Amino acid sequence: MAYPGKLFIVSGPAGVGKTTAVNALLAHVQDGALARSVTVTTRPLRRDETNGKHYHFLSNEEFLALVDGNVFLEYALVHGKYYYGSLKSDVMEKISRGIDVILVIDVQGFLQILDKNLDIDIVSIFIMPEELKILEERMRKRGSESDGEIANRLRISENEISFANQYKYVIISGSQGHDFNEILNIYTKEKHEDYGR
Repeated sequence: MAYPGKLFIVSGPAGVGKTTAVNALLAHVQDGALARSVTVTTRPLRRDETNGKHYHFLSNEEFLALVDGNVFLEYALVHGKYYYGSLKSDVMEKISRGIDVILVIDVQGFLQILDKNLDIDIVSIFIMPEELKILEERMRKRGSESDGEIANRLRISENEISFANQYKYVIISGSQGHDFNEILNIYTKEKHEDYGR
């Protein structure tokens, strides 16, 4: 009998490298056992992104219509600027077929999912920097935020870090290789636990 998949939630402040670590994990696990749920957002497309692959890009009006339709597993207004949401149908359909789903979401979204008391296994991972200065350097290098936006994101990051103890696992970010190995070790450990069911 095939067991349902697990929901892996990865959170962390902006610029910590969570998306890079998750992309590396998805590239490594190529047997179809792990899938990303493509997030819906109202933020603008970045130059290295493809609509429908990295995110589903919608207008505010389109996004709020989906909120009214109760189609999101979680959604949030992030940095007071753009909406992000995970489609309930996409996540639950994959899990029901035994596929693990990985979401890169913020603390607001994680807490919403916990409040739903879903009958699924949730593995939560928080990636945090050794110090906030590292986040600022990474955001400046990315070149997609103004000084004011960076300052705002750093204030939000401090608040997000205060919720790290609510996650099952906490990774202190290092190099990209370090973060990938840490997230791979967690994924492997959680998969091995399935065999004891």
